[in-house]
Amino acid sequence: MTQGESNSKFRMLVSALLIGLLLLAGCEGSQAASRQQVNRQSKPRRLNVVASIYPLGFMLKEVLGKAATVTNLTPSGTEAHEAELSTKAVNAIDTADLVVYIGGGFQPALEAAIKKAPKPQLKLDALNLLDGSALLAQGKKADPHFWLDPIQYGAVADKIIAALGEFPLKLSQPELDFRRNAFKTKMDALIAVYRSGLSNCGHKDIFTTHSAFGYLAQSFGLNQVAIGGGGDHAEVTPRQLATVIDLAKSRAATTIFYEDTESEKMAATVAREAGGLNTQELHSIESPDESAGPSQDYFALMEENLVKLAAGLGCHAP
Repeated sequence: MTQGESNSKFRMLVSALLIGLLLLAGCEGSQAASRQQVNRQSKPRRLNVVASIYPLGFMLKEVLGKAATVTNLTPSGTEAHEAELSTKAVNAIDTADLVVYIGGGFQPALEAAIKKAPKPQLKLDALNLLDGSALLAQGKKADPHFWLDPIQYGAVADKIIAALGEFPLKLSQPELDFRRNAFKTKMDALIAVYRSGLSNCGHKDIFTTHSAFGYLAQSFGLNQVAIGGGGDHAEVTPRQLATVIDLAKSRAATTIFYEDTESEKMAATVAREAGGLNTQELHSIESPDESAGPSQDYFALMEENLVKLAAGLGCHAP
């Protein structure tokens, strides 16, 4: 069986399992969670919400629907670390009811603009919503890439969604509960598929050019080996490169992963020097094309990442 055929077979298994879990979860009754109303506005209205990157905006669009205008400040196809802060973006921050972002120096200019924005808007730093024991370091800063791990992303989403009780939404409580539970059902299904897909792997090391998969590795019993070491987009020294090449050889790695927002060049170099390994692109999911619809949304891209990871790590669906 060729690698392409193997990937196709695994993809079909992942899709079938995901659909089955969604149907099963959809049959279960849901309980309406209570929420505390804090009247920031005396009258329900459409909220203005700003998200620093796509994954944060996506969860809010899924739950709020037409009850909010959600603005994503990182344009499609842009590396989040390099996103420039326009006058339009600053105005969006200043007039927002809710701003959700990733702090810790991930997007410094954006973070500074958010801190200067007028009150009484609600500002949520997603890194502060992570369980302290789960928070990872990346060089001298906190690792911001929690959204590439469905477990941590789901946990942060729960807390952000709970904070919506701060606003008198133009959305009935039953409808909000329905949309929130629908999102949680899809998250639970995605987590279950990842647990199944990464539970029986021949290799445990994710060799990657960008240290963005630490949370994923931590949650699913894997080990991230980043070519650049612990820093995010740090300059790679010849010694670091040689160390990773030797490690890839000694651990019999088959694949070097890189992200869709970066060049394949470094991954190809390591793959070649380590003995002709494969290279595989993974979705960073920082700034996908939102106009593509469900075929390229968070869930679809995470499913594609799982298929590629499983192939590169020699995983077999149970």
